Amino acid sequence: MRAFFNLPFNKSVVSGPVNFTILKWCNERRDGAFKHFYSFFSCLKLNVSDTVYPSGAQCKRSGLCSLLLLALLCVIVLGGVQPALAEEGGLIRMQDKKAYDRTLRALQMIEQDIWMPARTEIAATRDPLAAKLYFWLVYTRQDQDINFIRLSHFIRENPHWPGIRDLRLKVERKVDDTLAPRDIVAWFDDYPPLTPAGADKYLQAVLKTGNVNKARAYLSTWWARASLSRDDQRNLFRKYNRYINTAAHHKRLDMLLFRGQTDNAMGIANVLGRGYVELARARIALAKAEQNVDGLINAVPQRLRKDPGLLYERLRWRRRNDYNEAAIQILNMMPPIDQIQNASDWWLERHIIIRRFLEQKRYTEAYKLAKNHGLKTGLPFAQAEWLAGWIALRFLNEPADAFTHFQILHGNVSSPISRSRAAYWAGRAMATAGQNDIANQWYKSAAKYRTAFYGQMAAAELSMQGVITSDAPPVLTSSDLSGFNRNELIQAARLFHAAGMRDVASDFLNAFVRQGNSAKAYLFGADLAVEMKYYNDAINISKRATGKGMFLTAQSYPVITEQLRGIDIEWALVHALIRQESVFDFNARSPAGALGLMQLMPGTAKETANKLGISHSRVWLTSRPAHNIKLGTAYLKQMLNRFDGAYPLAIAAYNAGPGRVDKWLEIYGDPRKGEIDIIDWIELIPIYETRNYVQRVVEGTYVYRLRLQNIQKPHQNIGLATPQNLRDL
Repeated sequence: MRAFFNLPFNKSVVSGPVNFTILKWCNERRDGAFKHFYSFFSCLKLNVSDTVYPSGAQCKRSGLCSLLLLALLCVIVLGGVQPALAEEGGLIRMQDKKAYDRTLRALQMIEQDIWMPARTEIAATRDPLAAKLYFWLVYTRQDQDINFIRLSHFIRENPHWPGIRDLRLKVERKVDDTLAPRDIVAWFDDYPPLTPAGADKYLQAVLKTGNVNKARAYLSTWWARASLSRDDQRNLFRKYNRYINTAAHHKRLDMLLFRGQTDNAMGIANVLGRGYVELARARIALAKAEQNVDGLINAVPQRLRKDPGLLYERLRWRRRNDYNEAAIQILNMMPPIDQIQNASDWWLERHIIIRRFLEQKRYTEAYKLAKNHGLKTGLPFAQAEWLAGWIALRFLNEPADAFTHFQILHGNVSSPISRSRAAYWAGRAMATAGQNDIANQWYKSAAKYRTAFYGQMAAAELSMQGVITSDAPPVLTSSDLSGFNRNELIQAARLFHAAGMRDVASDFLNAFVRQGNSAKAYLFGADLAVEMKYYNDAINISKRATGKGMFLTAQSYPVITEQLRGIDIEWALVHALIRQESVFDFNARSPAGALGLMQLMPGTAKETANKLGISHSRVWLTSRPAHNIKLGTAYLKQMLNRFDGAYPLAIAAYNAGPGRVDKWLEIYGDPRKGEIDIIDWIELIPIYETRNYVQRVVEGTYVYRLRLQNIQKPHQNIGLATPQNLRDL
């Protein structure tokens, strides 16, 4: 991955990794930074005595102490060393080469678990950021000699640093009876407990302060969703049952049953009594497909027969057993959406049956199910509203009804993929209705999103030339660059990168992007990721930027050079597939066991290597990118040959297997023979992952064709640039 990518990027390297303006920064930020550095250096034994100078807590209350500490830091930093000072945009750089080298040595020692010599090196730098990084590493990697005061202070001072959640977990373990109840309450009010033990400590402290109502309010929400072991649930129930209301028990029972935590669920059912034990038994039996479910359902009291959770389990049981008509009976009894804890699960069951009806060409029934989804927000809503419109347009020839659905969808989604999808199909609906002027307006709306599948299809409907976007990314001024380079998260990322600690550098870089959350921060972060050759980070940052309507094409679509020499299938397709499979991370490993750039399963890779007659080792799939690409493209070529060069079919086969594609061609028709529109065929793929995968790879191929147009011409017999060509595959 280090040598074979070629991406244009803006270089904004500034000499030296650590920078801060002494007086102005310490005095004007008023964020406690100086107090923290005082604490760091005193711990590092830089001749700063805790018995002589005021404590951090005292400093918090005393402006005079802050001035004294400010003067002390200036003496320590300026008096202890004589760095070469360089004025740059009003910024005084404090680390000379010797301090910089010491910092890198210290970080590399820590990476090898050599702590004391590293501590000495950091102390010798007299650099606050170096000390801060040292303590961040101590706090994140060690547990001994860390107290609540220091750790909680670090978290408050550095809320945007990576690993804060793990540090909060450590803080919770450090809370004990030596702390005043009001201090414990203050901490957990700002940083809600993450563990059962933390919640217990918080509740004890709240009750010690006499605030019973606060304890009740916290338990009413926390108890309903807390993940607890059987012992924790029993012990916490004994302690706090008097403060937990019945509604919280009901919600907890639902949550536990949905998660399959049956022992805990039965415990809560016993607490509720009055038929809830029978209800829980019936729901568990249905979920586990046990025997005698009818008898267990009949044992549930009549007043609980319409419990939303019981109805859901009956629905799922019927669908799993292919009782589609009986499942629809339950769907028609679906409670209002605000009474359901698992609305997305209800939609999944409805969606599966809709897809079954589409296979059976029962389009009217499929439309009715989709139309009456009852959802209001989120991905399930977007899927349901689009599906209703698509069925109305493509299978019932009702463009007016379809347009209504697409218009509603467009007004309630924000991502480029969803907005372009809604606008494109609204255009198709209007075109079908003979309203071509209105159709073109919707196509223009969709075509704004030129890196999205449906934005590309809309642009083709308008015969627009092959461009990606007309919106230029923001320009980073010298002031922007100076400000970003002063950011300590960026300074830390550069230091860790220079020390060879790639994962840590990546964490800090992404923390900077999350903190900045602006177009310019995305651009700077993506450029820096490319500069450091963290291409998967560059892509992920660029994808987040795309979600906000900004397209960083160069950073988001890396270009392979040397490793594709000799590959005789279209390079744009290979790039797009790698981008979707591994985000150009040659060490990528999926939960299913797929490895490397092209995410090859070890068995498939071995079989392909044998067919090619080349040497192979499993470890090469992640250690040798060229080997992974050679095997992956060989398998991809097999899929292309099997499906006559039709990209969408070959892409689907690469993801889901050729056998499934053969089955779908039989069920839905073959677009190569003109039996079905290729776009409709893609949308009929019943597996969401594969359906999404095909669209993402096709849209990536479109972009890469433009990126590579001066390197390799698109294969002339394969068209992706227009809907008509796509349908001709």
